[in-house]
Order: sequence, then structure tokens, then C-alpha cells
Amino acid sequence: MFNLSKIARRLALYFGGLLVIFALIVGVAFYQQFKSQSVALKQKEMQATALRMAEVVGDNIDRQEHFHGSFIAHARMARYLDNVSQEAVWIVDRERNLFMRDSPIPPRQSYDKLPKVVKDKIEQCFMGRKFSSEEYSERWKGLVLTVGAPVVDRLSRVRAVALLHAPVEGLKDGVYNGLKIMLLSLSIAFGLGLVISGVMARLFTEPLAKMKNIAEELGRENYAARCDIIQDDEVGELAATLDTLALRLEDAKKARERLDTMRKQFIANVTHELRTPLTVVLANLEALKLGVIEEKSEVAAAYESMEKEGLFAKEMISDLLELSKLQNADFPLEKEEFNFVDIVNSAWDAAKKLAREKQMEITFASDVEVLPFVGDARRLRQMLLIFITNAIKFSEPKSTIEIGLKDRNLTITDHGCGMSREAVEHAFESFYKSHDERNKEGSGLGLAIARSIADRHGLVLTLTSAEEIGTTVRIRI
Repeated sequence: MFNLSKIARRLALYFGGLLVIFALIVGVAFYQQFKSQSVALKQKEMQATALRMAEVVGDNIDRQEHFHGSFIAHARMARYLDNVSQEAVWIVDRERNLFMRDSPIPPRQSYDKLPKVVKDKIEQCFMGRKFSSEEYSERWKGLVLTVGAPVVDRLSRVRAVALLHAPVEGLKDGVYNGLKIMLLSLSIAFGLGLVISGVMARLFTEPLAKMKNIAEELGRENYAARCDIIQDDEVGELAATLDTLALRLEDAKKARERLDTMRKQFIANVTHELRTPLTVVLANLEALKLGVIEEKSEVAAAYESMEKEGLFAKEMISDLLELSKLQNADFPLEKEEFNFVDIVNSAWDAAKKLAREKQMEITFASDVEVLPFVGDARRLRQMLLIFITNAIKFSEPKSTIEIGLKDRNLTITDHGCGMSREAVEHAFESFYKSHDERNKEGSGLGLAIARSIADRHGLVLTLTSAEEIGTTVRIRI
């Protein structure tokens, strides 16, 4: 019928099973109720008929007995009423003769063969009370519904008893027919229920099947896949969660690709930066070995060049190790509580010497004397010195550098050559160096180290700059 999934088929079977159980319960209840109602209605109808017959017999009993005698009158009356009635009609006279149509035995013997329970109820009728009963009958080989009514003449004397009989088996035919109709209706409803349950199960499981496909796509690293299922229920929430997971995995993949690109670029930059000093050292060594350089002044210059390039390589390797440690989340920082203002003062004092060599002035102003902070004081001082020495390096002699601490914001502002927009965007990347002549000897790792220190302390860094105007580093504490 439907190309249903396993869970959809299971839901349809569960629903169908519930319908079957419901149909059985309703069928049994209907059968019992319908049977009871049918018997009760038939009994009521027979009671009314018995009373009318008893009235007819009572009105005509004297005349019939006058013309035909008591015995023949009752027999004729029993045959007549049996012919005009849908039920079997018996009449019992005062001598306890039982008259019925086509009886093979005498009336007295017929009465004697009645069950004692029926005889007792007939005696109650002779006392003026009607009765009804449901008893087993040998004549009909089954249960029979019997109703009795006293036959009263015009002088209010009980002259006989009228009995009406209806086999209960005959009533069951109507019950069975009603039950068949009900079962047919339930079968149709069951079929429709299965179709509807199949459709509903399919509608319910389609989002689950789609989410399964999306999960498989995510397993194949297709993180652009989305469920795009909007439902105000648990299925919709699950789909939204899966979409969020896909988005985060996609972002993680992009970040991983960026990191991979940066790693490759980093290795390429390290190789390039170290090749230059090593090339200079090896070239000078070869020249000295071959005796190409013999003059003392040239030999001294070669040694000086090798020393300079060796120190540069050593400084670069130290910076690389420093950056690697800081970028490793497992590398511990020696954190303690201290006054952040003291750290700024310490870095300021250390930078004054460099500033004096270029006849520059560095000022520091703070709106607080104490600013509690928890962190690695040595690393934070290193970060501040990187920013301040950079400001000194790219500023003109006799210019001013301002350090300010206000509202938990530390700013370091210089009035030097400034930076281009491209340089600002890449300033904190490893090995990035501007084309300024003053930056040719740098390793390109200083600002990357400073950024790593800030990140490890939860500090927010922003850098703004304009060419020929100056640069400002802002640290949100």
C-alpha cells in the first residue's frame, strides 16, 4: 500500500492493533446490550399482547361456553388466537387444562408436563397477577420467553390464563443481523483506519527519514546539508538542533581549513625567515674557508655579520617557542593577584630608556591607583613592552607616546607613520611585516605573541591606525 519505513509500519500496526481490540470490546458490549434490549422489548410487547388477548377472551368467554361448552370454547379460542398472533398462544382453564394448537396429548396431560416453575407462575396468574419468564423448553429445544396474563370475565373473576411463547433463538437472528452490520462497519472503519494510520505514520516519519539522510551527509563531512524542517514539536526541535550542529561543524571545518592554511604558511614563513640568516652565515664561512677574504677588516666584518645573523635566528627561534607555548591551551600561566597599574608602570619605566635614545617622551596617566587583576604579571608586562617598543620603533624622534588607563581601558597611542588598512587587518598574524624600512629586522612575531598573551587573559584587543597620523592600541581589561 505504502512504501513505509520500519517505524512507520510499526506505528501503523500498533494503530491497527488498537482498532482490533477496540472493535472486539465494542462488538461484545454491543452484542450483550442489543440482546438484552431485544429481549426486554420483546417481553414488553408480549406483555401488552397478552393483556389484550386476555381481555378479548374475558369478553367472549361466557358466550363461547354457552354455545360450545367450557372445554371446546377454550380449545377454539386457543386455536383462533394462535392463528392471529405471531407467537404461540396457550390457554389454561380453571380445571388446569392446557389448550394449545395441534396438541398431540390431552389438555390435562399437557398441563401436567409443564415445569413446576411455570405451574407456580400460572397459579399466580389465577390469583390475578401477570408474569413473564425465560425458561428452557423441551418443545422448542431452547430458551423460551413466556408471558402470562389472567383472563378476567365481566364479573372480575379469573376464568383462565393466557400464555404467549416466543423462542429466544428467534430473537437472536435479529441480534446476529445487527452484529453482522456492526462488524461490517467496523471492518470498513478498520480498513480506513489502516489507510489513515499509514498516511499519518508516513507524514510523521518523513522528517525523521530526512534527518537520517542529513546525519549521513554530516558523516560524509558534507556540513552544508540542512534539514530545514519547521515544526512546533519535539521533531522540529531535534531538526533545529541537527541544523545547529551542522552549522557548527561547517564553521569548525572552515576554521580547520584556515588553521591548516595558516600552518602551511607559518612553516613556509619560518623556512623563509631562517634561510636568509643561514645563507649569510654559510656564505661567510665558505668565503673564510676558501681564503677569499684575507684582509683583517673584511674577516672582522664577516664574523660580525655571522654573529648578527646568528643572533637574529636565535631570537626568531625563541619567539617561535614563546608563541607555540602561549597558543597551547595546556601551557600553564603563573597567575596571581596583583595591581594592574603597577605592571603598566613597570613597562613604562623600562621603555623610557629606549625613548630617550630617540629623544622621545612617553607619558602615562591613570584614573585609578589600584586596579586588581589576576594573571601572569610577567607575560602581561611582556605584552605591554611589545606594544610600547613598536610605538617607539615607528615614531619619529622628538615625538610623544601617550599611555592612558581610564574606565578599565588601557590605550597606547603614538604619532608615527601609521599603518595601511591592509596592515591593520593582518597586524596580529605571525610573520606579517609591513614594508617599512624600520621593520626589516623584525621577526614578525611580536604582535602575534602579544595577541596570544591577551587571549590567554581574556583581554580584548583593538588596533586602529591611519597613515602619517599614528596608531592606537586599546586593551579592554
